[in-house]
Amino acid sequence: MPDRLNACRGLATAFCAALAIIASFSSALAASHEQIIESCKQAHMEQLRACVRGKIGDPRSAVGPELEKARQACGAVFVRPCVLAAEQKQAAGVAAPSAPKDAAAAPDAPLEIRTSFVAPPRTIADITAILDSEKPDETQIAKRKATADASPNGLTGPKLAQFLFDRAAARALLARNKEALADGLQALDIAKHGMDLRFLARTRRVVAQQYKATGNPKDAIAILQVQVGEGDVPGRRGTVIASLRFIAQMLVSIGDVSQANAYVGRAEAMVSEAIYGHNWEADADAARALIFEARGQYADAETAYRRAEAFARASVKDLPRYDPPVPPREQFLQIADGYLLSIARNEAKQGKLSAAEADARRALLGILKAQGKYNPATPPFIIGLAGILVEQGRYKEAEKLGRSALDVLRTIGVADEAAGERGDSFQPRQYSGAAAKDEGGRRGLCAA
Repeated sequence: MPDRLNACRGLATAFCAALAIIASFSSALAASHEQIIESCKQAHMEQLRACVRGKIGDPRSAVGPELEKARQACGAVFVRPCVLAAEQKQAAGVAAPSAPKDAAAAPDAPLEIRTSFVAPPRTIADITAILDSEKPDETQIAKRKATADASPNGLTGPKLAQFLFDRAAARALLARNKEALADGLQALDIAKHGMDLRFLARTRRVVAQQYKATGNPKDAIAILQVQVGEGDVPGRRGTVIASLRFIAQMLVSIGDVSQANAYVGRAEAMVSEAIYGHNWEADADAARALIFEARGQYADAETAYRRAEAFARASVKDLPRYDPPVPPREQFLQIADGYLLSIARNEAKQGKLSAAEADARRALLGILKAQGKYNPATPPFIIGLAGILVEQGRYKEAEKLGRSALDVLRTIGVADEAAGERGDSFQPRQYSGAAAKDEGGRRGLCAA
């Protein structure tokens, strides 16, 4: 009897130990981003200390921001790879995030994304009141133009590459696309020789965007295919997913919908490995929406864009997990508003003009709140609402919005002949499926 009692006690002890191990393992799997960072810091503490000493000597004698800069540089070498590996391993055992349940949706969408429809007012007086009341920020406009016209003044190497990248971004905003392309190609040539991989990825995307803007989609596809080939490794899959979506967009623009669909399939297959899951899900759903729209399946496109909008808004909470430079919150909201404008476009193609007007209004009000009137991101949203008013026969109101958009472009420095090259027109029914454009997918130039 004592032996049996001891055996039972032994089994109980072993069982409790097993439960403790399981609990510990579950806790590890559920570790937060901050906990993983701290764990990696502790694991590499000796290397970090040695690295900091090698850069600045005795940390106690460091002056100004030197110590923090050294810590950041050493952390990028030792801590960041450890964090990426840990989060990739953790993400592998977690299903891709489901669509947020509190976002807007079509009444007939087979998703848990629901909203009630409120008919818009039969006037745009509230919109025009906002547009008419805002005055241009001359200081900001002058600063943007100065960046676009700046000279490198003897810069070389990585500093020159960063300067060219920034100038390309400023020139692109002013529709000076050929100049922006030249800057991007020069920055890319420098970046290929040992610069940070994330900078290389961002520069390739700038170049691809300018190829597209100057009417060379095949060159844009070619440079993004290089990106896809080099970036398919743990920790860089977000770049690949975004590039796959962009390639699909280019292929749709030249009428190759079947090949575009193949790239969309590759993007969807990678989303399950997401670390920044909401943002990647948004990319994948936007890519799916492109294919639906190109095939004339406007209800399906509307549903996919609704999911993309929901994921884009939910991705704001992922910002603390991003490595510097962290994209601004406004960038994600602008992307979400762009998806909302795409929803409106597809509603208009289905003849749901009141719903389309309501969503286009919400998108425009969102961008006005976040960016203001005199911002290069705003005119497409003004024209988007104007296009729906044209469909409703409300031509005077549409003309007023069109003139407001033209005023913005002229005021910020976009020449009249360049304004048409921006491709910001909105044509709900005459819009060619083969030339479908994903307004919502425009990434900020600094997004990795």
